[in-house]
Amino acid sequence: MLTVSGKCLSCHPQKVEGTKNGKNYSFTKHRCCIHHPQSGMDPIYINTGETPLIPDKFYKIMVRTRPYTVGSGESKEARVELLTYKDHPPQEINPPAAK
Repeated sequence: MLTVSGKCLSCHPQKVEGTKNGKNYSFTKHRCCIHHPQSGMDPIYINTGETPLIPDKFYKIMVRTRPYTVGSGESKEARVELLTYKDHPPQEINPPAAK
């Protein structure tokens, strides 16, 4: 289990609809951009499920990884998706003190 903390730069909702076991379902999932301003790292995207984050607020998020590949044959590329745990929703935290 990884823990990520930082400022939410943006949150993008996406409507999901489908059928499972003969029953229709519909919900909105969110993909949020998180950046810790003092880390010196690039922003990362985390799929937060049905939990929207508020831009410009700071969060501590427990994440899990899901590896997957895109492409086929020689052009296959490995990627990693970051997802939140359903039982551990993102927690709003105080912004870090400026240096």
